[in-house]
Amino acid sequence: MVGNVGWIAFYWAIAYLFFVNGINVINVVFNFNTILYYFLPPILILIIGRVVEGGFGQIFEALEQMISLISNTFSYFRILAIGAAHTLFSKIFFDIGGSLNLIIFIPLLALGTVLIMGFEGMLAFLHCLRLHWVEFFMKFYSGTGINFKQFKLV
Repeated sequence: MVGNVGWIAFYWAIAYLFFVNGINVINVVFNFNTILYYFLPPILILIIGRVVEGGFGQIFEALEQMISLISNTFSYFRILAIGAAHTLFSKIFFDIGGSLNLIIFIPLLALGTVLIMGFEGMLAFLHCLRLHWVEFFMKFYSGTGINFKQFKLV
């Protein structure tokens, strides 16, 4: 239970740094004082909590969970990128169509909407496939069953 407080504190530290520094958060994150005051305490809470709950063997599990946390966070940044791509594609079609006649703008807007929806549908489908193949199957797939035997012509 104590280890979960470390995760929550870690995410709160990241959220706080984003809200305070905005887009310049990358410059702040790699500062020694930021690591010392914002990231080290939650990580120590996580590791100490795991040791208290399960012994010293839990230190490696805590480190593995930390890597998993960062990996999953970046995985969800992909969804943010899909939303940003939608916004930019929509802006492109509105900027192109804004300077045109209304009779040309409406079909262009319809075409742009269909293209954007198709593109985003494909991105969502591929992202879901990636989540299933990489994350779901690695955790739960056991691979038990009948081995494949190649068909042979005698």
